[in-house]
Amino acid sequence: MKMAIEKATGKVLYLDESLHFRDNMLYGQGFMDSRMSPSTCEIIDSIPPQPWMGAGWKYDFNSATFTQEQWWADKYAEEEAVRQRAAAKKARAEAVEKLLVTTANGKEFNGDEVAQTRMARAILALQAANQESTTWVLADNTATTVTIAELKEALILAGQAQTNVWVI
Repeated sequence: MKMAIEKATGKVLYLDESLHFRDNMLYGQGFMDSRMSPSTCEIIDSIPPQPWMGAGWKYDFNSATFTQEQWWADKYAEEEAVRQRAAAKKARAEAVEKLLVTTANGKEFNGDEVAQTRMARAILALQAANQESTTWVLADNTATTVTIAELKEALILAGQAQTNVWVI
């Protein structure tokens, strides 16, 4: 098997029986790499380690052996951390979408971000109109009359519930 090894680092860049240089570029089965030339890498015949994990291996020129580079493990750990954080953010967003809060008088409100925005707008509008109450659709889809005080309480509860799920 032929391997293209970066001269500066000893990292195995490509593993392909058809590796060769042409026009000062590295060619292989179905690919060309113009960044690799005889001045930056060399092609050797050798048996790669198993399992072959691409450039995660380093060729030691002195002993003709391979060692797995720590950067490969670090790269995998970074990618895994990114995946886990994305999954946590998705789960968090789904939890916020399902928030329900119950006020002291037993009315259950949706507590998601859209509902919080609607509550805040309703409070401001009621205050601007100098009104004390409005019709509101609760979490179970029943329409009822709610006061500014009830909306404020529901908004505060929803904000607190979101805070509890928001921190990852």
